[in-house]
Amino acid sequence: MERLRKLAALSREERALLLRAALLLTGMRVALVALPFRTLQRLVARQSPPAGAAAREDAEAVERIAWAVTTAGRRVLGVRPCLAKALTAQVLLGRRGYASDLRIGVARGEDTAVRAHAWLECGGRVVVGGEELAEYVPLVSRDAETAQA
Repeated sequence: MERLRKLAALSREERALLLRAALLLTGMRVALVALPFRTLQRLVARQSPPAGAAAREDAEAVERIAWAVTTAGRRVLGVRPCLAKALTAQVLLGRRGYASDLRIGVARGEDTAVRAHAWLECGGRVVVGGEELAEYVPLVSRDAETAQA
């Protein structure tokens, strides 16, 4: 009952954004299982502004998208939803003209197993997936390696 009250207290725009995030999260979870990651990356990239486009800056709009993805993710996704949440936020931001960067990092677990985590940055700050970030070392992308060479 409390959830329904909270939902009813949201504005129409917030409810619509939350529903879009929930639907996209569900689709993203299926896509992560059904498609090769490179294919999914290309599909997500089509939603993003072209490289070199002027970056939009509206912290409130970015925060609303991050809120919707995080809130919907608690209800829609199961264990370790970080990659689906980061990709979903990237699509929602891209559709509104915001450039963002998907980051993936690794950490060594207690049993020496390697763990991975994904997060999304927009405007140089983490918008989704920043909860456990301190323990992960970001992987270097090929683009970054090329720029340094």
